[in-house]
Amino acid sequence: MLAYLLRRLSQMIPTLAGVMLLVFFLFKYFGGDPAEVLGGQNASAEQIAAIRKQLGLDEPVWVQLWIFVKQIFTFDWGKSWATNEAISHLFANRLPNTLTVMIPILVLDVRLALPIAMWVVYRRGSLTDRTIMVSPPPSRCRSASWSTSSSASTCSAFSRAGSQCRAGATASGPT
Repeated sequence: MLAYLLRRLSQMIPTLAGVMLLVFFLFKYFGGDPAEVLGGQNASAEQIAAIRKQLGLDEPVWVQLWIFVKQIFTFDWGKSWATNEAISHLFANRLPNTLTVMIPILVLDVRLALPIAMWVVYRRGSLTDRTIMVSPPPSRCRSASWSTSSSASTCSAFSRAGSQCRAGATASGPT
């Protein structure tokens, strides 16, 4: 059992490193320039350069990657650009509300899943087993796609009329 745990932990390290590299490079090269976003449309070149220096975007890529990894492992996620509040403080403030919603759903999920799983094990290989094993994933996908498509169609219908969507976006983009 110890060998299994060590093997699984050793497989987790390259996976986490790959995810960190992927996130870093996707934000670095496809996320746009944060200094231009923070500076706004009317910012001068000097203001954008000052923001780039403040954010450390003028450093070489390997230095930025090192800072990114160090901040992940030290739980120093910086400050919100919108409120200038520490991200860790934002997480701590919102965690009780998240748990209030998440824990009852998790309890309900377990209370429903365990009896169904026991029933499937008891009827292994039967039509009932196959039906239960196949039916939950499409039902989850259907509900997610229905809510996405209905809000997208509602949003596009509203934006054609010139008013704002429920999510705060118009045909020209977010407000």
